[in-house]
Amino acid sequence: MNIFKFELKSALKNSLIWLVVLLTLNLVFMKAMYPLYIDAAKDIEEVVANFPPEFTAAFGFNIKEIFQYGGFYSFCSNYIVLCGAIMAVYLGVSTFAREKKVKTMDFLFTKPISREKIFSCKLLANISIIVITNIVFITLAYFIYESSGDTTTTIEKTLLATSGLFFTQLVFLALGIIFAIFAKKVRSIAGIAIAFGFGGFIISAVANIIDEEILNYIAPMKYFAPNSVFSNGAFEMKYVITAIVIIVVCIGTSFIKYKNSDIQAV
Repeated sequence: MNIFKFELKSALKNSLIWLVVLLTLNLVFMKAMYPLYIDAAKDIEEVVANFPPEFTAAFGFNIKEIFQYGGFYSFCSNYIVLCGAIMAVYLGVSTFAREKKVKTMDFLFTKPISREKIFSCKLLANISIIVITNIVFITLAYFIYESSGDTTTTIEKTLLATSGLFFTQLVFLALGIIFAIFAKKVRSIAGIAIAFGFGGFIISAVANIIDEEILNYIAPMKYFAPNSVFSNGAFEMKYVITAIVIIVVCIGTSFIKYKNSDIQAV
């Protein structure tokens, strides 16, 4: 329990910063930009008509849906999820690579506590932070939708689409944890998190441009795409299953490695 509290306290400052970023992005996009897009619909259509289709596809810009609440959120979610992914990877790497980075693993592992419990406490702390972050984020999304007066979609679809951030963060958290445990050295946690985040963003953009379904399976940011919820009322099950497999494999493999790894000599 002391490890759980320590990890929560250690991640508190950065997590609050990321929470503010996520909330601010949602407010700016849905309260400030969305009304402007609606008012300037004709002008935007004329401008977008001159863009190459590959360009609009890469950034998830669907002119047929962009002027609806769900379509606009689907477009903006690309950037919200990007920040959420960076946050999740940073959280996982910083938590599980801390002792490796400062070379204090021998100090931690000689304490009268099992490695299994250490791993579990660290993981639980990470998940708790992500859960709290998304509770606040989804609550804000609820009030934004209620104040918008929108009639193009429902609150149920909006909240489910918004929850995609939570599930995507779990995938990137698992990726961050397995990287932290298997990496021999971790120098820049921020650099790793940004690389994972933008790597996922680029893969999603390429998948949108090429429009090959196989690429969607290696694009974690597309597993819980909001446009699927607004169109069909649910996330696509094949991608949900893919996400679950990735999370289970990454966490399971990380647990086994963490439990059996040798302490690196200083």
